[in-house]
Amino acid sequence: MNGVTRPATRQMDNYGSDVQDAFKKAEDQFFASGKPYRKDEVINLISNTGYFKVDIYEYTPVDIHYVVFFFNKKNYEATGKAEVFECHGTIARSYIEWHRNLPNISNFPIDNDRRMKTDADSVISIQSESALVWDSRTNGVTQRKYASHIPGNENRLVAFTEEYAISNNDILFKNWKAATLQSISSRSVGRPSQILLHETAGMEMDSTAVFNVPAHFCVANVKDNKGTIYQMADIAANVPHGEITNSRAIGIEFVNAPFDIWKQVKDPVTGQARDELPRTRSNFGLKDSVKGIYVESNKIPIRDPVISKNVQFIPLEFSDSTASEFFELKIPEASLINKSALQTHQINGRNILTVNDGMASIKYCKPVKFENLRHLIILLSDNSLIKDALPEDLGIWKSIHAANGKLFYFYQRMFSEATTTSVVAGKTIKKITMNFPINLTNPAIFSHGHIGHHADGFLQGIYLYLRMFESLNAQRSLQAMIYFLTSEKTDAEKNPLELTEVMTVTRTSELVSGSERNIEVKFTPAASPTTIRITNFLEIDLQGMDRKYPVNNSN
Repeated sequence: MNGVTRPATRQMDNYGSDVQDAFKKAEDQFFASGKPYRKDEVINLISNTGYFKVDIYEYTPVDIHYVVFFFNKKNYEATGKAEVFECHGTIARSYIEWHRNLPNISNFPIDNDRRMKTDADSVISIQSESALVWDSRTNGVTQRKYASHIPGNENRLVAFTEEYAISNNDILFKNWKAATLQSISSRSVGRPSQILLHETAGMEMDSTAVFNVPAHFCVANVKDNKGTIYQMADIAANVPHGEITNSRAIGIEFVNAPFDIWKQVKDPVTGQARDELPRTRSNFGLKDSVKGIYVESNKIPIRDPVISKNVQFIPLEFSDSTASEFFELKIPEASLINKSALQTHQINGRNILTVNDGMASIKYCKPVKFENLRHLIILLSDNSLIKDALPEDLGIWKSIHAANGKLFYFYQRMFSEATTTSVVAGKTIKKITMNFPINLTNPAIFSHGHIGHHADGFLQGIYLYLRMFESLNAQRSLQAMIYFLTSEKTDAEKNPLELTEVMTVTRTSELVSGSERNIEVKFTPAASPTTIRITNFLEIDLQGMDRKYPVNNSN
């Protein structure tokens, strides 16, 4: 007697209880009103990145709707967070028509459907590779692919193809509407949840600037006290700016010195841009710069090879009056490397620098580019464009470390690493193992110098922390930075910090003719935690700063 054979589980339904529980939670939220629904057993949606589930419900007695749920397996494996996002209604119907029966869907929901913030008559479904937009006026759905979408207005910030007006009249904002971009890829792990700060990007950018894609934004130079911010790609795009953080981070470049003499010319042989002056010849003449202050500090690892000092350049705008929010700033004379240049620099026939009893006073200055960077972060945060990364939350400032009742800011990379190469099946495989004292998959604001192999973004990170978390004004933030950099080491700064590894990052690649292919990055909890030593850091001693530089109410 033959028994009844149980039907094989569909590939689409072949998942474990953790995924099933996540789908059930999402269904309970979506159908919280009690509307009846049933699981669809016919539509087939397959992705190597995660799992789909399709439900059917009655919108009206004559209008049957679908809701498509997606569980992101790749993000779950990296973070342990079970997230499900959906699209529904007319958008879901179009999504199903465009994607059903494909062997591996790479475009899937990374957020729930919502009303567009820039068009109340439309609904947007944010997906990994495109945005699906439903227009209530036509009942039509259009697909906007991030890699090819052209903004309608070149002076708007673009996020998932939505365009946001810039409210600051002192900033010229330009996106890539009139520019040609490199190819960009998608965010397979979901919406961006991190800000990665860079520094010294590009040349002296102006209206003729070439838009490549080093990062999503570039805070550019200032002219007549008005700054420029360039956007090179939709924040939805995955661009190669931040090494292991590319899939989660929005990259923001910051044009800093030494661009007075760093010019690039076309190489007659290769046709590619190259430095006109070899960078090893000097540190770009910053000791003679009048576009900021060049500060010596024995607490940080950035070194000027010509003058053999550890240094930090802080770009500032100067004025001869306090109009337009300019203010006085004090720096120890012995720490100001470009003192002579600033002493001879005049505005409207007036000196901007005086020295008295070993203290240099600048009258007057303003950190315009830093404030433009801050405005950009506020714009992203206020419009909920950075997932769960709120500047008022101390936990997102990953370069801030609390120990023994004190706070410290790291001014170096936050990891140890080891590199190995091996030959597997005739292929040369490079493996980099990085040990971090933080979780690299959590919402964060940090600098490229903290998580990668460059030394940029430290300065921008501490300014933003002081302005946005400590709520200091621009003058006190700058004065605090100068105090932290130039004061004698505190007792807490004299000994290295020893941190315990939290996460191991493994980056593997295939080496072919000196270049890397098939790069893969994995994030895992530390199995055998190591100790990471931090030797370059600043104590956030605001009380010490107040004692050294009391508030001057006349500023």
